[in-house]
Order: sequence, then structure tokens, then C-alpha cells
Amino acid sequence: MNVTYVEKDKVLSVLCKNLTPEIPQRVNLVEFCSQAGIDSNTLNAILSYFKRIGLVGSFNLRYGLPTFDILLYTEAFDVFNRGGFTVQEEMLQKEVQKLLLEIERLQPTLGDKIEKITTIGNNIASIAGSLLGGFISATKSL
Repeated sequence: MNVTYVEKDKVLSVLCKNLTPEIPQRVNLVEFCSQAGIDSNTLNAILSYFKRIGLVGSFNLRYGLPTFDILLYTEAFDVFNRGGFTVQEEMLQKEVQKLLLEIERLQPTLGDKIEKITTIGNNIASIAGSLLGGFISATKSL
């Protein structure tokens, strides 16, 4: 099962639109899953994740029971009001793109490499010429 930011946002949206924060509430499982467009296994995985990151307190989703209890924290509304996990994903993708552009910008082009190699070659030739010129002058004076 691959849980994406899309499913997380669906669950977050249903929670924030239907529940009051900081008050334990009972939720109809079938109705919730229908509104979110997910199955109960995916819901359980997402609520477990939300609990780990501090968006929900306790929840007791049990298979075979028609309802579950949940405590929604105010922090869930902060995430929801800021665009949820979709905005987080978009920001991550933009940061990765910026990083790749910076890396690309730092890589020298072929022309830059040829110019550097030519400059180094000319410097070596100049140094070698100076040494050889000095050596030739010294041997002529002998």
C-alpha cells in the first residue's frame, strides 16, 4: 500500500471539516471512508501517521465496528489551512528543482573546461619555455 499526500489531504480535509478540535468525538467509519474516498486500512495507516506527527491524539479504529473515537488536535487545522500535504509536496519538489539547477549551474561547460585546459597548457608551456630558455642560455655561455 502506497499512501500519498493526496490521501493524507483527503483524510485531513474530512477531519477538519467535520470535527471540533480538542474534543474526543465518535465518527461513523463507513461514512468517513466514503467522504474521504479511501478504505479502512488506508484510513488506519493515515491516522497512525497523523498520531505520530501530532495531528491527532488517540483514535480507536477497530475492524468490524461501525464507529471509532478520535481526538483531533488544533495543529491539524494549521496544516489544513496552509494547504495540507499537497503544499508540502510542492515545496519539496521546488526545492529539489532549485538544488538541481544550482548543481547544473556549478558544473563547468565544455567550453569552460577547454579554456581551463588551454590556459593550464599555456602556463606549462610558458614555464617550460622559461626553464628551457634559461637552460639554453646557460649552456651557450659555457
